[in-house]
Order: sequence, then structure tokens, then C-alpha cells
Amino acid sequence: MKYNVKQKLKINKKRDKNYEKQIRELVVARLSAIPRNLQMAVGAKQYTIEELMENVESQSSVGKQIIAMQMQYLKDLASGEINRKFDDKQ
Repeated sequence: MKYNVKQKLKINKKRDKNYEKQIRELVVARLSAIPRNLQMAVGAKQYTIEELMENVESQSSVGKQIIAMQMQYLKDLASGEINRKFDDKQ
């Protein structure tokens, strides 16, 4: 069987798009768990939770920042870093 690099790259791009979509869906689901009366500051601007969810879905620069923050939090939580940070403060 001949190895087709172009075909392999096409599969990876499709997989990457699906992965990015799943990440966006995860972040939107996490944001939807936050009470609607709260706001978050990103840069110098305040955003409602709904606005943040829209930014994540539209993949704006603010949405990408929210995704990065959420993914870093989840990585720190999974690695135990969050617990270590809280233990250090007590």
C-alpha cells in the first residue's frame, strides 16, 4: 500500500477542525454554568457571559483568549497545579 502524504494531511486537518469545534463547545458549556448576572473583564472591557459565549463561538480574538484561559485552567486542574497553588497560600 502506497503512503499518500496529501491524504494524511487532509485527514489531520479534518481532525484538527473537529478538535477545535469540540474545544469551543466545551468552553461554551463551562461558560453556561456561570451565573448570568456575572461579568468578566478581558483586557479593559467588561463582558457578559452571553457575550463571552458569542465571542468563543465566533472565534474572535476575545473568544480565543477565553478558550486559552479555560484550557490552561483545565490543564492546571488535571495536573494538580491548582491544588498546589491553593496549598501554598494556606
